[in-house]
Amino acid sequence: MKNSAILSLKRETLTTLLIDSAAIAVILLAPALAHLLSFPVFYLEPMRIMLVLALVHTNRKNAYALAVALPIISFVVSGHPVFFKAGLMSAEFALNVFLFFELSKRFKNVFGAVFFSIILSKIGYYIVKVFMLNYALFSSPLISIPVWIQLVTASLFALYAMMVLKKQ
Repeated sequence: MKNSAILSLKRETLTTLLIDSAAIAVILLAPALAHLLSFPVFYLEPMRIMLVLALVHTNRKNAYALAVALPIISFVVSGHPVFFKAGLMSAEFALNVFLFFELSKRFKNVFGAVFFSIILSKIGYYIVKVFMLNYALFSSPLISIPVWIQLVTASLFALYAMMVLKKQ
């Protein structure tokens, strides 16, 4: 019994370490990959991909930690996103995590919990972004990624989570 608990804890720790390391590597390599491919990699939402992986494969604390840390790490290392936008993204991702766990309690459907947590956190992001743009805290288009792409990626992330969590 004791060995089983220790093995489970080691597996969880290893999974968390691998996902966190991959998340940081993805964030550090995304700008170089975008230049190499001449493709706007941010359309694929690499930070959200890593956040969804953390939501599905690690624990709540780790998901919150990545939600807050990834945009800040990206800002510190590459200067992108700019400071205020990095803070806004951290808040959006933390809201995404919060909404996922809250909606998971209410929905019997994992797909719905993930999809709506993403959509609702994006709505919050855009509302705050309007104010930040109006106060000239940073300059960028209001919507950088076409809405249809955001809906497709949110659906794919939700589908992935549903398939993985259904098996558990």
